[in-house]
Amino acid sequence: MTEPTNDLILNVMRDVQAGLASVRNEMGELRTEVAKNTHQVKNVAQGMVSLGVQVRRLAGDMETIGFAVDAHTTRLGRIEQRLGVPPFAETT
Repeated sequence: MTEPTNDLILNVMRDVQAGLASVRNEMGELRTEVAKNTHQVKNVAQGMVSLGVQVRRLAGDMETIGFAVDAHTTRLGRIEQRLGVPPFAETT
């Protein structure tokens, strides 16, 4: 085993500092990627919230259309009764 000299210690310290600098650079790159991914995830989440709102609106619209169809069907049934024609559902 060799005696630790000042030069040997200095070289080891430089190697450690270089390794730390490399780790710091990689950590910076990872932080940048995480920030970018976080932004993308937030965009996707906002898009999903918007999609949920649109689906709820569409469901409401479909319900409104269903009520209108029911009302028209009832009215058509009454008209058919007054005219004495068989109900539309039976003739198709």
